[in-house]
Amino acid sequence: MPTPPAETAIAAFERATGLTVVLHAPEDHRAGQLAPARFMHLQPVCVAAKGLRLARCSGFDGERSDQAGGDGRVVVKLCHAGLVEWTTRVAGTRWRLFAGQRRAGEGLVPDLAQRVEPASWRAELERLAPVGAEEAAWIAELLAQLAARLADLLPASSAQPAPGGRAELVRRLVHEYHVRPFSLAELARHLGVSPARAGHAVHEATGTSFLRLLTEERLATAARLLRETALPVEEVARSAGFADVSRFHRCFRQRHRLTPAAYRRGGQTGSAS
Repeated sequence: MPTPPAETAIAAFERATGLTVVLHAPEDHRAGQLAPARFMHLQPVCVAAKGLRLARCSGFDGERSDQAGGDGRVVVKLCHAGLVEWTTRVAGTRWRLFAGQRRAGEGLVPDLAQRVEPASWRAELERLAPVGAEEAAWIAELLAQLAARLADLLPASSAQPAPGGRAELVRRLVHEYHVRPFSLAELARHLGVSPARAGHAVHEATGTSFLRLLTEERLATAARLLRETALPVEEVARSAGFADVSRFHRCFRQRHRLTPAAYRRGGQTGSAS
């Protein structure tokens, strides 16, 4: 299957900058052109920061970024976790692009900044390359060009998902929101169905339940954090979206046939149940 032109454009930006692009495209079914992974910050330090400070991340990513970039320009932001990220909107859509991450280098003056509070992810932050003012400006220009390219490539939006598109939409929404409390009722609002109908709609579209989809996404994120960060297991659970640490341990052991601690020690070969 040919690579979608939008994916090719994003991949070209990533190769040129060494950054990773993720998107937020609320209730826009054109997002189905891209893989679900495009809609979730999967870098370990970002996942950890969002899991522990979700409200701060969400407000900073959304409303304040929109205010600073209201004219469509690229916003360079420094978040509370010490991450530098570039963000802009795609004209004519509700899509927002995020490119990151780096850490602040000499001379960098971000458009938006929070007081940096690196906590248990400090080691991950230090592994990122620093970015100075000149390089940050070049990256901003390249992201603006990517946004313009995507605006040209995207077809007109449709009010409803394309045939067979509901499964992609459900999986993308679960993927995008799984690190925070995300209910079937909230999913129902995105799908335009009643809460009573939503569970059936999910099963009809995907062949499985909303809870299973949500749990699998959270377990995948937890496994990544265990492999790639030094976060304590309790913080891994919360960062991945598990409010109940005991339930996280049960689900993880059922999925991997290993405890989270054993998985981290190098036993990632355990098979799924």
